[in-house]
Amino acid sequence: MDSQSLLNALGILRLMKAGSKVGPSDTALALIRRLSGTSNFSTANLRVAAYLCDQVTSAKLVIDNSQLSEEAKEGVSLVLDGMIEAFSLQNLTSAYSNYVRNIPGAISNFVILISAAGLRERNELPEEVSDLITSIEATVSAIEDDKLDPIVRDISKRHLDILKALLKNVPILGLEPALTAYFELMSSVRRAEVDTSPEAKEKFEPIWKAMAKWGERLGSADRLWNAGAKLVEHADKAHGMLSYLPLS
Repeated sequence: MDSQSLLNALGILRLMKAGSKVGPSDTALALIRRLSGTSNFSTANLRVAAYLCDQVTSAKLVIDNSQLSEEAKEGVSLVLDGMIEAFSLQNLTSAYSNYVRNIPGAISNFVILISAAGLRERNELPEEVSDLITSIEATVSAIEDDKLDPIVRDISKRHLDILKALLKNVPILGLEPALTAYFELMSSVRRAEVDTSPEAKEKFEPIWKAMAKWGERLGSADRLWNAGAKLVEHADKAHGMLSYLPLS
């Protein structure tokens, strides 16, 4: 199985640890708002929450299907279950320390597991992703044009904000959520354009063409990013060490 979700889960735990220094009652929603770059409620918050849960759930699948001993699996799975609970809709405003009580211990376990599996951590944005974020920001500025159809303008901006937030957090979320968000952007905008006037369509056409080019760039970035992911083929070697570590 793809190991990227394990690296992502570690990144999320590190964010939780950093957030716990802000205050003992730091919540999943506060962490999500920092990731999405907004202090207000937005669909971007819910999307980021969903993607965080997806990544942690995928990590749990990797652990459950690994060659780790049942004893080692149990502790790591408990941490991942707690993370899923913390980022679930009903618990977004609760302190995530209620669900993952020993975050430093959980981080230690994941670091050892990832090191034993021979995985390489990547904490910086790829240049291709940084360039794409710059293009998105330029497009957001272009969409502010009052001559554009207001519905198309609003839908475009909302989906662009989500895409930009996900791209900025590739080291934590991977590129899969951004690829999904891009598809949603293009399909939503094209659907919104159906009933606009010919003049409005013509005005938006250069923006549409610019966004259409992002698909190839995202695909290229995804191939480069996931080239470093590998099967968790050596995880069985970690079970001895994990058995002696604090797990929750």
